Amino acid sequence: MSDLPGGKGSLHYRGNVNQLVDGKTCLHWNSHSLLDYPINAFMKDADSYGIGDHNFCRNPDGDEKPWCYIKNNNKVEWDFCDISPCSETGRLENFT
Repeated sequence: MSDLPGGKGSLHYRGNVNQLVDGKTCLHWNSHSLLDYPINAFMKDADSYGIGDHNFCRNPDGDEKPWCYIKNNNKVEWDFCDISPCSETGRLENFT
């Protein structure tokens, strides 16, 4: 297990970080604002990606690091989260 947010294993990040680098707070994955987006708490197998009734950063699509959705001027956007290497608020689990 590693706390590092990037590289191998970041797909399985299960920490508690819920903010972007600029300090914006993530939307909850079960927000109705996300119903038209392919990745949300209502998608098939959401639990296996760590997505549910919370707003913690996740990496369900294997991007370079964990991310989340935010609202910016009433528009839903996504961006990478502010996860520092070896932070105490997050962890990565490698299942290989």
